[in-house]
Amino acid sequence: MLPVLYEFPLELQKDESYWRDQRNWSLLLPNLGRSIDPQRLVDDYQNNGKVNREAETIWVSQHLNIEIGTGLKTDAWAGAEFWADAEDETITLDRILEVCETIVVSLDGGGLDDLYGASALGREGDTRDWLSWSKAWCHEGVLERRQSIAARLLDFQKAGELTIVKQAGDDIADIVGLIDDVKQRGLLAAVAVDPAGLGEMVEALAEIDVTVENGLLVGAPQGYGMMNAIKTAERKTQNKTLRHAPSALMDWCVGNVKIEPTATAIRATKQNAGDAKIDPWAALMNGVWMMSRNPEAAARSGWNTDDLDGLMARIDAAVDAIKRWEIPRVAGRFSMASARLRKALASAARRVPHVIADGLGFAGAGAIAYGAWLIYVPAGFLVGGALLMALSILIGRKLERGTT
Repeated sequence: MLPVLYEFPLELQKDESYWRDQRNWSLLLPNLGRSIDPQRLVDDYQNNGKVNREAETIWVSQHLNIEIGTGLKTDAWAGAEFWADAEDETITLDRILEVCETIVVSLDGGGLDDLYGASALGREGDTRDWLSWSKAWCHEGVLERRQSIAARLLDFQKAGELTIVKQAGDDIADIVGLIDDVKQRGLLAAVAVDPAGLGEMVEALAEIDVTVENGLLVGAPQGYGMMNAIKTAERKTQNKTLRHAPSALMDWCVGNVKIEPTATAIRATKQNAGDAKIDPWAALMNGVWMMSRNPEAAARSGWNTDDLDGLMARIDAAVDAIKRWEIPRVAGRFSMASARLRKALASAARRVPHVIADGLGFAGAGAIAYGAWLIYVPAGFLVGGALLMALSILIGRKLERGTT
């Protein structure tokens, strides 16, 4: 008898979303449904294999013949472990526009051999949770240059998660249209971008008044400078205060992220150069960096200029409020300050005669003592001492009268 062991190709072993799909297990287990009970295998995976990362590594090595350290990458982004649980089916771009008080749109990528990733990260008004929606664009030439992922990209296109353009620049027009929509609603806090390779996007954004000068176009740090955003996204994904819309594109990108640690920092890169795209995930990290700075929407006055009658009514109400409240309040404060000043001046005026009299008395005593000192030095000291003693007695009596 010749035993046969089936394995997924190495590329599929590294694709967690593929081997976790129970529909693909039958490719490795020809006896599934015969000597192996499918439901019992699924239950064993749910109850034992998914307990933690170490348990899953051991389970897939025993049941799916995936070498330990291959299927679950030790250099993967830590947030990938919690990404699936942070998915929220209710999140769409329209819902983010409806329930969020401020939105950061973030971008990454852009070359003809890359995906152009865009993310809308909104902060919910009531809970202040972060809600994320992502999309990508690419030039049709990517399908020829990256044939190994062409079928996958076409699937993303069918799902509406990727737009494949024929003309370079069409992607920029779509993205700018998205940003302008957010801005016109008064929700745009900033557009956070990778400063390298922006090119014509800067000019396109300037046409809708999103510029560096007015603070709406912000360059996010890259490389090791993105460490704080990466770790923030990990923690908020785990505790579900960062939730994301369902997206097979983002699931794939998250699985492609590779974390390179150093002694004091980390940085993100691709698992495989070229084919393993991470641009939409990198766009999200740009947005996380910006949102962690607690931005506010650039225009949140609540004054709807499309409703002229309502606008004029609000202006009139504001003017009346100023007349009823602000002016009397300021006048009252001024009156109180004026009364305090008058009281202080009156008190000082009442004390002036006493100060003058005391001053003259001290000057006269000094003159007498000095004259005696000129005639005979010891006499000067005797006279001066006698006068000081007399003054002390008078002052003491005066103080006694003041306290009674």
